[in-house]
Amino acid sequence: MVSLKQSFQEFIVKQRLFSRDQRLLVSFSGGPDSVCLAYLLKLCGYSSLVLLYFNHGVRSKEDCQKDINFVNAFAESMGVKSIVKSIPVVFVSKRFGLSIEASGHYLRQALLMHYAKLFSCEAIVTGHHKDDLDETAVMQLLRGVSFSSKLTSINREGRIPVTRPLLSFSKTQILDYLHDNKLKYCVDSTNEDVVFTRNKVRHELIPLLKEINPNFSTCLTQTFSRLDTFQDMLYSSLDEKVSVFETETYFYCDMKGVLGRSDSALCQVIYDCVRLVFSRYLNSSSLKGYLSSQFDIPYSSVESIAIKLKEGDSGEIIMLPKGCRVFLYDSCVYFLFDSNKFIKKEKIKLGTYVEFMNYSICIERCDEVLEEYRSGENVAFFSSDSEDFFVRCVTPEDFFIPFGRQSSIKVTQYLAKQHVNYCQRLFFPCVVVSEQVAWLPSLCIHDEFKVDKNSDSYYKISFHSLTNPTKHMLSYK
Repeated sequence: MVSLKQSFQEFIVKQRLFSRDQRLLVSFSGGPDSVCLAYLLKLCGYSSLVLLYFNHGVRSKEDCQKDINFVNAFAESMGVKSIVKSIPVVFVSKRFGLSIEASGHYLRQALLMHYAKLFSCEAIVTGHHKDDLDETAVMQLLRGVSFSSKLTSINREGRIPVTRPLLSFSKTQILDYLHDNKLKYCVDSTNEDVVFTRNKVRHELIPLLKEINPNFSTCLTQTFSRLDTFQDMLYSSLDEKVSVFETETYFYCDMKGVLGRSDSALCQVIYDCVRLVFSRYLNSSSLKGYLSSQFDIPYSSVESIAIKLKEGDSGEIIMLPKGCRVFLYDSCVYFLFDSNKFIKKEKIKLGTYVEFMNYSICIERCDEVLEEYRSGENVAFFSSDSEDFFVRCVTPEDFFIPFGRQSSIKVTQYLAKQHVNYCQRLFFPCVVVSEQVAWLPSLCIHDEFKVDKNSDSYYKISFHSLTNPTKHMLSYK
């Protein structure tokens, strides 16, 4: 019979997780899983270990100190380095609207990567085992997440791989091994508290499902394996490149190239676009951004966007997490976050360039009579008795008289007739004189501000875009 130690080593070699000459950061709680993990690593010749313990601060100081003493004593007996760090789980839970469980999970993920870099470790090792696969799968089903993202033996998404060499072993095997080798470990009382969702799944729901179907674990694994295969097929069937554009005020992606695809393929592309947009907006490279970006996108939301796209709808269609409003216009999906922070205005001084959002604007007084006062895309001429000039975004209350017309019209209505989409209308700049809209860049001058030979004073406006939208590509080739 193959020993657990031999199976453990064979799994590491077969999965190519890490080698004996690499320095490893072990996520170490002092519980049975991490004790078994650290002991087996040392026993198999992986001697360059750093044990990292996180104090979550949700238990009594006395209980936490007992665990810390055990961690330090265990590390000393193994001849390896131990590190103890406190993490503000309760604060993060309140600050970012996450559960205590989720806060601890995401903080550990981010800080494991941080300390792995700090201590020059080449791989992160965690004690996830076979039973954790079932729990994760059931949790995904309960949350209704969009696509399968099960635990794997190695995750190479970050600069330092996260490895899970115990995934082929059950909790029972781990406990039996600890008993046979007379290894002590800590017992965290919070792991038994069914107030926490994962504990309720572990101690109540999964045992009930196994009572109904003794082969539940096998069936669940097979189901998620089929989902992964289906997702791989979707990716392999997509050969388009989807562009996601990032402006200062919103994001948008053109879906014309994938509208003819199946509903499942279209949903996959939309899901990928949403994830990219949120990662850019929330700046998930920072710890604050990373914590803010941890949420599930319900599959129903992805389906709603896909259905409305295929039906050719326009306008606002759905709200996503983090206050993101989704709009459709001409087969493009627009993502708009907090629009209020962009509403402002800037004073324009004569002869001085002013930067407003993504534009540079300058107004100059014309002292000489010009032969022609034709406005263009980036230049306009207007007359005015006042030099109270501002640039701001248009508002729903703005009216103006388009050049050559007699009656006024709402500015937003005029922009819509010029095929300016909803998101662009929210942030469309205008030059105002004494609170009256005088010019809509690239479109039209207010008729009352037009220049003619009888004008006493007239001005030239120069208007330029500072940068083009940033383009991100989603490639499925």
